[in-house]
Amino acid sequence: MLFLIALAAGFLPVTVATPVSAQQSDAKSSADVVVTGKKQREERTAGAVTALDEYSVRFARCAKKVDIRLLHKIIDGEPYSSPSQYALDRAIRTNMGCYMGYHTPGSPEPYYGVCNAIDNHAYRFRLPVCRAPYDRAALVAEAIARYAPDVRLTKTQTMNVQVQARLGAREKQRNRLRPLTERQYVAVTLCMVGNAPEAAADLVHNNRSSKLQKSAADRLIEETSECTGDAKELKIDRVEFRNYVVDAFYSWLVAARNVPSLLPLPPDQHS
Repeated sequence: MLFLIALAAGFLPVTVATPVSAQQSDAKSSADVVVTGKKQREERTAGAVTALDEYSVRFARCAKKVDIRLLHKIIDGEPYSSPSQYALDRAIRTNMGCYMGYHTPGSPEPYYGVCNAIDNHAYRFRLPVCRAPYDRAALVAEAIARYAPDVRLTKTQTMNVQVQARLGAREKQRNRLRPLTERQYVAVTLCMVGNAPEAAADLVHNNRSSKLQKSAADRLIEETSECTGDAKELKIDRVEFRNYVVDAFYSWLVAARNVPSLLPLPPDQHS
C-alpha cells in the first residue's frame, strides 16, 4: 500500500522506471529517472493549493470563448515557452470576467502566463506560489472534457511501440524548457498512465471532489509501483498529482490517435 501524503511534507527520493517513450532523451533505453524532490514548496499549505485549483477550474469552465489558436499554444505548445505564456496571459485577459481570485490589475503581459504569484502573506513562510500552472492544467482538463468526453485509453494502445514512439517524440519536443524536477514528475505520470490507462481515465473523467476520483488516484498509484521504484511510501499533493496525470493522459490520447492535438483546427486552417 502506498500512502498519499501532501507534497508539503516533501517528496521522497525514489527511482522511477519510465516507459520506452519517456526515455527518448536518454542515451540508454533502460535508464531510470531519479525523482530528487527538492523541498522548495514544503511550506505551502493544502488550503492554498485547493484554493488555486478551485479558482482555475472555475475559470476554465467559464471561459467558453477562448480563441482556439490560443488554446493550441497553451495546451499543445511547449510549457514555459514565450508563445505559451503569452497565449495563457491573453486567454485570461480576454476572459477576465471569468477570472476570479488571484489577479493583479495593471500587470504587464505576460504576467498571468508566467507565474501570477498569489498574495500568500497569510501563510506561515510567505513563499511565492504561482497560479499559472493551475490555470494551464485546468484548461487541459477542460479540453479533454469538451473534445474527448469519456474517451478511454487501453493497454493495447499504450503498449503499442508506434504509439510510444509518437509520445516520446512529442514529449521530447514539448518538455525542453521544464525544470529538471518537473520533467521527472512528467516521466513518472507518463509511466503511470501508460501502465494503468483505465485507472488514469477514471481519475481524469471523474469529478475532482468525488470519492470515485480519489479512489481512482489511489488505484493508479497502487497499480503502477514499477513507475515509482516500488516505493513503500509516496508523498504527493493530490491536486498537483491529478494535474500531472491529466497532462499525461492528454499526451497519450494524442499519440494513440496519431493527431497533433485533440483541439479542433482554427477557422483559418480548415481545408
